[in-house]
Amino acid sequence: MFKKYIFLSIGIWKRFALRRNKKDSSVKNEKNRKRFKDLERKRLNGIHLLEKSYTCLE
Repeated sequence: MFKKYIFLSIGIWKRFALRRNKKDSSVKNEKNRKRFKDLERKRLNGIHLLEKSYTCLE
């Protein structure tokens, strides 16, 4: 009985830990996605600025 209880509690803790790690990774993914969008936007703005400067030089 006691061994069974320990085994069940370990299973519950494993599930809890896995769920917590999953949440952390989803938050990290969300942050990375936002950062990537910002970088992409900055890169596009930089290209537009370069195109404008090139047109000014011509």
